[in-house]
Amino acid sequence: MTEQDSYKEKDLTEVADSKFTPKMSSDQAIFNLENRRLSKYLITEFISSGGMGVVYKGIDEQTNQIVALKILFPEYYIDRRYTERFQREIKSTQKLKHKNIIKGFDAGFADGYYYFAMEYIDGTSLSSLIKKFGFIPEQQTMDIAIQVISALNHAHSNNIVHRDIKPENILITRDNIIKIADFGLCKDITDPAITQVGIILGTINYISPEQAQGLEDIDIRSDIYSLGITLYYTLTGQLPFSGFSAAVVRTKHVTDKIPYVRIIKDDISSNFAAVINKMVQKEKVERYQTPGELLIDLLKVKKGEQPEFGLYEYEEPIYIIEQKMKKVEPLSQSITDNLKDFFTDIELIKKYNFETIACEPGSVLFYEEENSNELYILLKGKVEVMRSGLHLDYISNVGSFIGEMSGILGTPRSATIRAVVPSTFLKITQDKLQKFLESSPIFSYNLAKTLAERLLRTNLRYQDLTKKVDQYKKEMKKILNKL
Repeated sequence: MTEQDSYKEKDLTEVADSKFTPKMSSDQAIFNLENRRLSKYLITEFISSGGMGVVYKGIDEQTNQIVALKILFPEYYIDRRYTERFQREIKSTQKLKHKNIIKGFDAGFADGYYYFAMEYIDGTSLSSLIKKFGFIPEQQTMDIAIQVISALNHAHSNNIVHRDIKPENILITRDNIIKIADFGLCKDITDPAITQVGIILGTINYISPEQAQGLEDIDIRSDIYSLGITLYYTLTGQLPFSGFSAAVVRTKHVTDKIPYVRIIKDDISSNFAAVINKMVQKEKVERYQTPGELLIDLLKVKKGEQPEFGLYEYEEPIYIIEQKMKKVEPLSQSITDNLKDFFTDIELIKKYNFETIACEPGSVLFYEEENSNELYILLKGKVEVMRSGLHLDYISNVGSFIGEMSGILGTPRSATIRAVVPSTFLKITQDKLQKFLESSPIFSYNLAKTLAERLLRTNLRYQDLTKKVDQYKKEMKKILNKL
């Protein structure tokens, strides 16, 4: 018996624990497996493909049971991150036994492929329903939510966090039974081996703030946040955040207040809106702390009662909230007095009638990848520099330049700037910048010095990154040589 033959006889747990790395199959062949056999399964129909592999419908020829076969893309076999994710899904699916969670039957390796046989769902996904109808009415959404929460409560009792709750992973049978799928990103909170700081996991549109920041302490409250965003989208057909890129959306999950759901769709009951509002709080201590708490409130709302823990909110239009968070102020005498230590030409600043921008704590001055090209000078306060939801630095020195590269070169913003405390900025638009530079040698010198220092830091980071890439290439070459 060969190593591959013995491997495919192992049960789910043994497969998940195996360190065996098979020989890779053809990348394209994985899309043409209909009417072929994989171990004891006859593959009958292609269902879908995703980021990690493909899913086929198949038949267990020993029992005649219809199954879904998830097959990992061969190119991922040499990358432990993907094989470990595949193995986690096998382990967690075996560990969790619940009517609202996809069942796992069998896993192994055959004919050059890792496969995972699981329960076949004759139905659709929540994502497909929303795309078809635009949104799902409140009562149906509530029924879906109660079943999802029941599944999450079971996972929570088994120390499992899903980490990728979204409409695509919520399946609905023809009998309206909800099934949670894809535990590939799940985390067993009792297993320290899969706790990594700085690794961002999850789907951007539904990712929790703590996931977006790559924090270590991810627990069930992260799933509650993602489910809250999912319910928001289910009820309205709209996501709370959009942006120029995935990085901007991820940042907004960390920085921005989610618009109250009744502002988007006012026929949603205030009780259900209060539940969703509680679920999507930025700080996890402000959310529901367990699925059990959330289930209590949803059952109350379903009966027409007020939730016990829900968070009601004055339904103020989001544009008014934004105006309060960031507003234009005149250049006051107190501000110009603060500038005397940094600029000798205060009268010149007054002459060009520059605006000042006041930001409340938590408000964003600008986002990364924006095409705005104003240059700002910090007059008072403290700001956080972020990229892709991750903290990079703080700026608190009065007179510091902010957004200077975009202001001069007109390039997209390279980072997001968020006020930490009440902060005020001098705003210099691109059309006035050139004239001001010509009129103010001191200002020009300070700006040139700032640019030179930034370019130096960028160059050093680039050199460090180049070294890491070269090292990674050497490691990959060693692995490929072993294969």
